[in-house]
Amino acid sequence: HATLESWRGIQGGIEAARHGHDVIMAPIQYLYFTRYQANRKFQPLAAGGFTSLKKVYSYEPVPAELNAREAKYIIGAEGCVWTEYMPDIKKVQYMALPRMAALAETDWTPAKEKNWPDFQRRVSRHFMIYKALGYNYSPGSYKVDIVIQDSTKSGFRVALQSEIYHPEIHYTTNGSRPDLNSKKYDKPFVVPRGTTIQAAVFVKGKLMEVPGIKIVK
Repeated sequence: HATLESWRGIQGGIEAARHGHDVIMAPIQYLYFTRYQANRKFQPLAAGGFTSLKKVYSYEPVPAELNAREAKYIIGAEGCVWTEYMPDIKKVQYMALPRMAALAETDWTPAKEKNWPDFQRRVSRHFMIYKALGYNYSPGSYKVDIVIQDSTKSGFRVALQSEIYHPEIHYTTNGSRPDLNSKKYDKPFVVPRGTTIQAAVFVKGKLMEVPGIKIVK
């Protein structure tokens, strides 16, 4: 009997559990906090890859492939931090927070009770706590994703999304950088092919992240 860590993916953990070994799940694509959590062009140097806050929260440590007997061997999940690109504690904090909060809830909460919108609401309060304590947390979750939902006769229907709870998003469709005077997003909208959209989250009048940019085509 041994305890194994499954970090190259989940398959190794599945096989180990089926053979009666305890397993700590730490798949690189979900739980390596060495990876970028926002647009790498505007982030401090990291080891590569991309793992957002939402992706960490979406992870379920007990693989669906395991039956009840096998599942008991999954004893937890682990967030991994390797410090080749983290010269001091401030950088470690930046890479771990708030993803560490998402991991904690993933570890402790049954899958059927997880609620991403509610976690968004609660983690927004954590940001205020981090700031009050002087922690160097990442604002990566303020990034706006510009999502093309479908096409219409007049163009493409576009939705703007962010990991932050109830974000105030302002956007432009003429290629200019958005500010508080730009149109405020409240629902999906239609633009013609070739439109350049820029969008960003604002909190109390402050731009929180470099604007997301997409050319609709």
